[in-house]
Amino acid sequence: YKYDQINYTADQIKLLKDLLPKSDDNSIDSLNYKCYKNAFDLMNGKHAVFYKCSMFNHSCEPNVYYEFAFGKIIMIVGKDIMKGEELTISYIEHTKYGVVDRQKQLKKTWNFDCRCKRCINELKI
Repeated sequence: YKYDQINYTADQIKLLKDLLPKSDDNSIDSLNYKCYKNAFDLMNGKHAVFYKCSMFNHSCEPNVYYEFAFGKIIMIVGKDIMKGEELTISYIEHTKYGVVDRQKQLKKTWNFDCRCKRCINELKI
């Protein structure tokens, strides 16, 4: 993975350790990696971590979309959501690619095999 080296203050390190998923490795490199993997691309060469939004799981058929305005993230519900249904976003441009290309991109970038309903259905064919 690639990311810019970030210099943290002691207060920022404590905050990151409190906010990010717990692990045995909370070194600066590990914290940088976690921030990098949970950051949103602001489309201007910059990235930002939005704590609550970074907790959304991926789906190739998301029910929530997002956009940025004035340094804030706006989450938009894209369809009716049933009570108890998980809110999901897409980590990739899910409308542009077939299942094989989506799977490759997710594996390469986020190191997981997508098992969303859309992928399962498309992989059966």
